[in-house]
Amino acid sequence: MRLFVAFCLLGWSCAFAQSYQQSVQLDFDRGVTAAEEGNYAEAYCIWKPLAEHGHAEAQYRLGWLYAKGLGLSVNEVTALQWWDKAAKLGHADAMFRLGWAFEHGEGTDKDVRRAIDYYTASAKLGYEDALDILHGMLLQNDEEVASGVIDILNNNPQMLGEIREIAVPRANIRKQASKDAQLIKTLSKGDKLVVLGGEDKWLRIWMIEQQQFGWIFKPLVSGYD
Repeated sequence: MRLFVAFCLLGWSCAFAQSYQQSVQLDFDRGVTAAEEGNYAEAYCIWKPLAEHGHAEAQYRLGWLYAKGLGLSVNEVTALQWWDKAAKLGHADAMFRLGWAFEHGEGTDKDVRRAIDYYTASAKLGYEDALDILHGMLLQNDEEVASGVIDILNNNPQMLGEIREIAVPRANIRKQASKDAQLIKTLSKGDKLVVLGGEDKWLRIWMIEQQQFGWIFKPLVSGYD
């Protein structure tokens, strides 16, 4: 009898949870419809209680309402607070927006190190814009960016670029994109590297085994020879 009651309670609990989630989604969708129709004040009233109860997408959308002044006064600081809440729940878009804010000083002081951390967290979740920005930063030989993406390059290098091999018996790796730049390493045929981007006839790379950045002349790499 007790086992039967326990199963009944479990079934009721699951049914209630499912019904609650469906209700939350319907409310959120009503907010989306209102926003799409330009009724931002209504969207705010619908999303606010959801956001306060930990709905990450509602938190992210509230951030945009504050950032753009849609239905209320512009308040970049409050926008960041909502994006921060969503980011802590694993929301990739919110992480990206925080990265952008810290990179450009929107609603906060500029902090490149924190911007890179947020871009990297977003990139790890597959956010393409974050990956593009990190690629651009890497091409500038930015040391802060380089140290920020080491974890990705060591564990998921394919996220940031194509994995290639040295196509010639010996290939010199330079510190800059120039044959006159400092020589930092010499690789052998078959050594693997990650192509992070390009500049004219040069490639910005990550040497997988050596765990080091550098530049290499394109024809020395498989697929570019």
